[in-house]
Amino acid sequence: MKTIATTILTGLLALSLVIPLSAGAGESIEYSIARGGRLYDKWFAENDSDAPTDPHPTYAAKRKYDGKRGGDWRCKECHGWDYLGKDGAYGEGKHKTGFRGIRKAAGMAPEKIAALLRNKVHGYTDSMLSDKD
Repeated sequence: MKTIATTILTGLLALSLVIPLSAGAGESIEYSIARGGRLYDKWFAENDSDAPTDPHPTYAAKRKYDGKRGGDWRCKECHGWDYLGKDGAYGEGKHKTGFRGIRKAAGMAPEKIAALLRNKVHGYTDSMLSDKD
């Protein structure tokens, strides 16, 4: 019994040391998750920067948000607030875009996600979203 308790305590101690490191220096995992949600919704507000004035290179053809500064640059606008894109809540109605969701990216390496955000389809630059974001 003492061995089991020691093993459990050792595991919990090790876990308590690893989890904070995965969130970044000085950030809890909860903070990182909440920040990620705010970035997904309106990254320019979360980063205290101006909304883009140019239309998004991929969304521009849809023209739904012409004149609404930055609206077409919000991740949730193309991929849905439920991350399901055309298969979720934004599959119909005024937010319908026809874009797929992002749920398949769960567990993907952060470097790969950063590369996707910087490709021609998404068009994000380092000044818009950092690799840390």
